[in-house]
Amino acid sequence: MKKKLLIVGAVAFILAACSGNQKKLDEDSIKIADLTAEYEEATSFNDSLMLLMGDIYTGLDSINTQEGLLYNMGNSLLGQDLIKLLQLLERSCAALDGIVLFQRRILAPAEGIKV
Repeated sequence: MKKKLLIVGAVAFILAACSGNQKKLDEDSIKIADLTAEYEEATSFNDSLMLLMGDIYTGLDSINTQEGLLYNMGNSLLGQDLIKLLQLLERSCAALDGIVLFQRRILAPAEGIKV
């Protein structure tokens, strides 16, 4: 009788332990599913950030290329010619301003205007 009681107790203990393990397995499965979903979301976010960084680097390269072209244009013969042309235009405008002022001073007394 003692042996039967001991065997029944052991079987009951094993069944209780197995049912507790099943419950723990279910909880662990839920945690694993949640962690997997979070990992997928983090991976997706990381991928989008990497694409954005690639776009930024491409834009910066484009800006650097354009700045290099402008810098080289200032150092090239064409760029030097443009600078000389701009200086010539400035001098011409100054000369024209002087001519206009001179004409105003000459014509003003004839027209009775004070300058």
